[in-house]
Amino acid sequence: MALRFHQTSRGEIAYDKRGLGDPLLLVHGIYPGASHEEFHRNVRALGDHFTVWAIDLLGFGDSDKPNITYTAQLYEHLLRDFIIEVIGQPTHVMASGTSCGPATSLAVYNDTLVGKLVLIDPANDKAPGQHPPTVAARLQQFLLGKLSMGVGLYETMSSRYELKRFLRTRYSNPKHVTEQRVAELHQRATVRHAMYPCISHMTGHLATDVIRWLRYVPNEVLILWGRDAGPPPADKLLRPATWSRGKRIEIIPQAAHWPHDEQSAKVNQMVIEFLNGS
Repeated sequence: MALRFHQTSRGEIAYDKRGLGDPLLLVHGIYPGASHEEFHRNVRALGDHFTVWAIDLLGFGDSDKPNITYTAQLYEHLLRDFIIEVIGQPTHVMASGTSCGPATSLAVYNDTLVGKLVLIDPANDKAPGQHPPTVAARLQQFLLGKLSMGVGLYETMSSRYELKRFLRTRYSNPKHVTEQRVAELHQRATVRHAMYPCISHMTGHLATDVIRWLRYVPNEVLILWGRDAGPPPADKLLRPATWSRGKRIEIIPQAAHWPHDEQSAKVNQMVIEFLNGS
């Protein structure tokens, strides 16, 4: 199915839309070569129950890649505007990794736009992502984004060798790390200006204290955690009890940081039951 595009003030956003039913917005993680293809094992199954909107965040996939500083607030606002301008009604949101930060803050500041929230392996960074970046962070962003040191660092990160290492950390079973997957990631990671959101990630501009913000999310939340990713911070994510009502963690066996890919059938069923109220 051909991608569609939505024009924003920062550039065009690419997205895939399929299915019928209540809207569900899928938001991929943030890493070299990221795109909505992270959900390639989920879109069709979820599309049998929902209208699925799988986007390429600005700076990734087939979306525009402006030479700007990317922040958690920028992505939060882009998700908000996409829901208002494209979807046109409150939607469930399913986010992965670092993108759980903007999705969580969206559910705090714009709770009427978000139905239920699914967070996959939420990355937590105690840096004050909602505060203005420090002078040091801005200087680091400038140096890495403008000088050859940043280019060299990103070229290393986006090399086939490093991308293969990255993929191996995502899965419990190494059989999922194929040469084709590495090649696809490498191709997307090496297009012009693909480095800028990853530079912003390295300099802390995408940091969000998910644990802190989750306390104020009024929506129901399902957190999916691969067992082989390590013990989940359940004591922090779901405390105190008054803040954890309607929120729960599901541990997925035989999976690491990408349970939605490695154990897609199980995760798809969990998400369908959760969003449908089971």
